[in-house]
Amino acid sequence: MPTTDICHHHLSETDSTNSQLLAAMLASFGQVNANNQTLPNSAMNWQPQPHYTRPYRLTADHQRAGRGQHGRVWQSPLGNLYYSLYIPSEKYADDAVRKTGWALARPLDGRLSLCVGYQLAQLLAGKGIDTTRHHPAASSLGVKWVNDIGWYIGADFCKLAGILLEPVTAHGNMLGVVMGVGINVAHAPDLPPQAAVDYRAVALADVLAAAQLPPLADLAQAVDGALMQAVAQFNGLYDAQTVPIFCQQFATVDLLLGKRVQVLPTQGDTPPIVGVGQGIDAAGCLQVRLSDCAHHATVTRIWNGRVRVLDAETLTI
Repeated sequence: MPTTDICHHHLSETDSTNSQLLAAMLASFGQVNANNQTLPNSAMNWQPQPHYTRPYRLTADHQRAGRGQHGRVWQSPLGNLYYSLYIPSEKYADDAVRKTGWALARPLDGRLSLCVGYQLAQLLAGKGIDTTRHHPAASSLGVKWVNDIGWYIGADFCKLAGILLEPVTAHGNMLGVVMGVGINVAHAPDLPPQAAVDYRAVALADVLAAAQLPPLADLAQAVDGALMQAVAQFNGLYDAQTVPIFCQQFATVDLLLGKRVQVLPTQGDTPPIVGVGQGIDAAGCLQVRLSDCAHHATVTRIWNGRVRVLDAETLTI
């Protein structure tokens, strides 16, 4: 089944493509199991109609309430890609989907986001971004653990794209996952001071000539392919051989590798952690070496948190 066969619908505007697709999939599950439940009015006219047993892509020209990680707002001006793709769990996928491998064959964990980031970085790097940026201090395009894509200029992160994965659960069962992707194509959003973010937004238009910018419909289809590769990659993380291979692959796009970083916990009163990025471990955790002294180094595993690079130097790990 080629990616062109993925059911999809496009909206001129919506609150959030992730929220809309989540609601539609939950409603389709209810429609099967309770005759008095129907799809949300906003999804009734989608053609084809979404169903929780099959992949489905939703895109929009504009989001009124786009969402990012940690409850942040995703600014959504016209001209950028706002994209969500639903993938069913293998348990709930129909037979045709199960045969294609376009279903989650293993329990969801944070490594799926890393697989998505890796594949999107490969896709966007293929647009020639690294050869069109002329800043001498710019890094290659890559992934900032765990769900941001862009590059560093010195210690300043330039964010081109973001990822938001959300499970679709009903009655304690995971029907599937919605994978949200936002890519700044024509415009880098203006981030107000109150946004309190530690990056600056950039767009493809900042580094590519107008003639090189991909049409949004073509880019969405390319993202389909990248995300399907990510699902296949994630499904393959099942033994002691494939996991180290993925860790090595991710290291090629890991923007924090060898960088002195500060990790701010997302919850509680835990103090910040300062150390040197050591890549990811088998579970997808960020590894941080807490001492620069090789003989007394302690490596800690980070499950979640906000990370910022403290200086431009890349240290030997």
